[in-house]
Amino acid sequence: MKTKVLTYLKKLLPHVLIIFGFFVITVLYFSPAFEGKVLRQMDAEHFKAMSQEPKHLYEQTGHYSLWNNSVFSGMPNYQIYAPPKSDPNIFRIVREILALFYILPYSTAAILFLYFLGMYLLLLTLRFDKWLSAVLALAFGFSSYNIIIIAVGHITKAYAIGYMPLVLASFILLYDYRQYLWGTLALTISLGTQISTTHVQIVYYTAILIAIYVIYKFIKDWIINKQSKHFIIASAVAIIGVILALGPNFMKLWETYELGKYSIRGGQSEVQGGKKQKGLDKSYAMAWSYGVSETLTLMIPDIKGGESDYIGNDPQLMQKITSPFKQYIAQSPRYWGPQTFTAGPVYFGAIIIFLFVLGMFIVKDDAKWWLFAATLLSIMLAWGGHFKLLTNLFWNYVPLYNKFRVPSMILVIASLTVIIISAMAIKEIVENPKIISEKAKYFYISFGLTAGVALLIYLIPKLAGSLLSPQEQEYLKTVISQNPANAGQIQRFFNDLEAVRAMIVKASAIRSFLFITLAAVLIWAYSKFFYKNPQWLYLGLGLLIVIDLWSIDTRYLGYKDFKPRRVVKNDIKPTPADIFIQKTQQKDYRVLNLTVDPFNDAMTSAFHQHIGGYSAAKLRRYQDIIDFYLRPYAITIVQALKDSTAGIMDVIRPMQVLHMLNTLYIIVDPNSVPIINPYAYGNAWFVDSYKFVNTPKEEIEALNEVDLKRTAVINRKKYENIKFPELSLNADPERKIVLSYYQPDSLVYRTHSANTEFAVFSEVYYPEGWHAYIDGKEVPIINTDFILRGVIVPAGDHTIIMVFKPAAYYVGRKISQLASLIVLLILIGGIGYEIYKSAKKQKHEA
Repeated sequence: MKTKVLTYLKKLLPHVLIIFGFFVITVLYFSPAFEGKVLRQMDAEHFKAMSQEPKHLYEQTGHYSLWNNSVFSGMPNYQIYAPPKSDPNIFRIVREILALFYILPYSTAAILFLYFLGMYLLLLTLRFDKWLSAVLALAFGFSSYNIIIIAVGHITKAYAIGYMPLVLASFILLYDYRQYLWGTLALTISLGTQISTTHVQIVYYTAILIAIYVIYKFIKDWIINKQSKHFIIASAVAIIGVILALGPNFMKLWETYELGKYSIRGGQSEVQGGKKQKGLDKSYAMAWSYGVSETLTLMIPDIKGGESDYIGNDPQLMQKITSPFKQYIAQSPRYWGPQTFTAGPVYFGAIIIFLFVLGMFIVKDDAKWWLFAATLLSIMLAWGGHFKLLTNLFWNYVPLYNKFRVPSMILVIASLTVIIISAMAIKEIVENPKIISEKAKYFYISFGLTAGVALLIYLIPKLAGSLLSPQEQEYLKTVISQNPANAGQIQRFFNDLEAVRAMIVKASAIRSFLFITLAAVLIWAYSKFFYKNPQWLYLGLGLLIVIDLWSIDTRYLGYKDFKPRRVVKNDIKPTPADIFIQKTQQKDYRVLNLTVDPFNDAMTSAFHQHIGGYSAAKLRRYQDIIDFYLRPYAITIVQALKDSTAGIMDVIRPMQVLHMLNTLYIIVDPNSVPIINPYAYGNAWFVDSYKFVNTPKEEIEALNEVDLKRTAVINRKKYENIKFPELSLNADPERKIVLSYYQPDSLVYRTHSANTEFAVFSEVYYPEGWHAYIDGKEVPIINTDFILRGVIVPAGDHTIIMVFKPAAYYVGRKISQLASLIVLLILIGGIGYEIYKSAKKQKHEA
C-alpha cells in the first residue's frame, strides 16, 4: 500500500510543480498587483460608478436593491451590482477555489492563472505530454486578447473564457474516454461555473464549439464506427450534466432572460419605421467586425497598427519620422483597421500559427478536421459585416445569435482550437522526428505560408491591405474633390502617413518572421540531432513562445498600467458641479451631464440619478427615447450654449421628455454651477386628460404633441380591460402627490384630492416585478408616456407604495438554492462512489 502511495505521489509531483510554475509566472507578470497597485479598467470603472447607489444602500442597511435608479433613469440592477450573499449558487464557491481563495488578486492575476490551469487540464485530458501541455497552456494564457480584456476590465468575460477548456475537457471525457460518471461531474462543475460568470455570450460561443465537436463524434462514432449505443449514452449523460449545471444558475439565467426581453438585446423595437425586429440592431451588433485582412494580426500583431492610440504617443516611432507633416502625423491614429476602435489586436503568436499550419499538413489524427472547422468558422464569423453571406445565415437562422454584438469576440474559439492543433503538431514531431525529413515539402510550405508571408509583407507592406482606414480613404476622396487647389499637399500628407504606418507593419512583420524562423530551426535541429530529448524541444519552444507573447502583451497590460490604489480609488470623485447638486439634498432628481457623452458614460451615475449611463442591456424603450428625444435635446443644448444670442431657458422649455424624467440639473461645465431646470415636473403629478393611441409609434410621437404635464399618453390596445375614469374638468386646487420615502426599489407617495385622479410617476416602467399598492390594496401599473408609470388614484387621502419584487429573483433564488443542494449531494455521492470503487478494486487486487 505504501509503495502504491509513493508511486502515485511520484506521478503527481511533476503536475504540482507545473501548477506551481503557473502560479509563479502569474505572480511575475502581475507583480505590481502584489505591491498594492491596481489597474484602471475602463469597464470596471463604469460598473463601479453605476454600482454606487445600490452598494451604499447595501452597506448601510443590508438591503439589496434589485432596481438601480442611477443609470438610464432606472433599470434592473441584476447585472450591475449584486453582493455575494445574494447569489445562492454553489458554483460561486468553485470560482473562489479556482481563484485560490483570493490569494491572487481576483480581477487580474487569478484570471491568468485560470487560463493556464484550464488549458493545461484540457491538454492532459487529450493525453498530451505534461511538459508540452504546460508550454501550450502558457501560449493560451498569454494570447493577447485574453490579456487585453483584463486590462480593460471585461472580468466576467475573462473568467468565462478561462472555463472554456474545462468544459471541452468534460465532453472529451464523456465521448472519447467513456468516463460517464467523471465526465458528468466535470461537466456539471465546469459548465455550471462558466455560466455563473453571467457572461452569456462566451457560454454561447462555447456551445458552438461543443456542437461542432459533438457533430464530429456523431459522424465518427455513430455513422462510421457504428457505435450508436455509446454516442446515445454519452449524449444522455451530457444532457444530465448540462441540466445540473443550469440548476444552481437558474436565478441568474431567469433574470438575464427576463431583462433581455425588454432590453436592446431583445430587439422589440416597435417605433423604428413601425417594424418589429428580433435581436440587436444589426448595424450596432456588427460595429466591431474583424477585417478580413486584419485577420493577419493572429500572426503579425501590428498589421493594422495595434491599438487605437495616437502615433505621437510612440516616442521611438516619432524619432524616425522626418516628414514636414510630423506634427499632424503625431495626431493621427495608430490603428487603421475597420473597427470603431480597439484596445489591441488578437494575436495568437507567430510560432503558434506556424505550428497550426504545420499541424494541418503532418498530423494524422482526424480530430484535426473538427478543430480546423471550428477555427475556420470562428474566423469567418469574426468578420461579421465584412462577410455578410455567412453572417446573415447565422443572424437569421441560428437561435440566439442575433442577441450578441462584437463579432470579433468569437475568435476565442479559434484561440483554443489553434492551440490544440499546435499541440498535435509537436506531438507528431516528438513521436516521429523523421517526419520533418519525410514530409520536408510540407514543412517548407508551412514555413512559406507563415514566415514567407511575413517576409513578403516586410518587403511590401501594402500586400496586407491599405495603410489607410476606410474612413480615411473616404475622407481623402472627399477633401480632394472639394479642395482641388490643395489636392497635392493633402495627398502628400496621406502619403507620409502611409509611410509611417508602413514602418509599423515592417517592424511587426520582420519580428514575426524571426520568431517563426527560430522555431523552425529548433524543430529541424531536434528532428536531426536531439530527437531523444523532447524536453529540450519543449523548453526551447516554450521560451520562444513566452518571449514572443509576453513582449506583445506588456504593451497593453504591463507594469506602467498599474497605479497606486489610492490614486485609482480617487478616480471617481465628484466635480464642483456634482458637489453643488448633492448639497441641494433633493430626494429624487435626475441629471443630464453634457460634459461627456451622456449615453455612453457612467461616471455621473456615481453621484446622481442619471438620465444616461453605460450599458449594453439598456431597456429597448429607453433607447428609443434616447434616439427620438434625449440625444437631439443634448445636441440642441450644446449648440445653444455656443450661440451666445440663444436664451438657454427658451431652448429647454419645449423639451418635455427632459421634464417628465424630472431632469432638474444639466451639467455643462464640471467646474461651475449646473443649469437648474425650472420646468422639471417633479417625482409625480396628476394629469387632467388622456391621449389614447393605438401603436407604440403613436405613443412616442405623441410625447411631442401634447402637454405632458396635463395629459397622459396611453396605448389603449394594451389596456382594453381597464376602465379609465373620467377626469374632472374642475381640478381640486389643493390636490397633491408627494414622494415621502425613497429607496431605489421601494417608493412611498402621499396623495390628496377631492376627485379621482390619474397619477403619472417620473419612474421608468418595467413590466416584470413592479407592484403598486394603494392603502395596502394592489392596483395595476399602467405604462404611461411611453416609458413612465401611471396609476388610477381614488378621491381622498391615500398612501401609494411601489415596490420591485421580481419573481426572477425571489422565486428563482429558491430554485437555485434547491438545485445547489441537489448538485452538492450528487457531487459528494459521485465522488464517494468512485472512491468506494477504487478501494474495493485495490482490496480485490491485494
